[in-house]
Amino acid sequence: MYYYLFKYREKRSWLIFLIINLITQGALNIWVNTESHINGYIIFGLIIYEFIILLTEIIVLPLLINEKKKIITASYVVIANITSLVLGGYIILKFPI
Repeated sequence: MYYYLFKYREKRSWLIFLIINLITQGALNIWVNTESHINGYIIFGLIIYEFIILLTEIIVLPLLINEKKKIITASYVVIANITSLVLGGYIILKFPI
């Protein structure tokens, strides 16, 4: 959604975004589901792993995507990951695991 709002239109940009996002979100899913959580509080793990993903994507995506300025791509990464953290945290807190 944000990718479209930030007006990324090149197929190469979308493909890079998809691949990097599948890798990072797949890793997040594996980490959250295999790690021992502090007293059962999965939200702490989610925050730590989302921060690691944010750092990874803020480095990798601006290097690989040349459609926009690096600062625009980095801004996109920050907004998308904050949204992911908030929505993921909400879902984890509301649904039984």
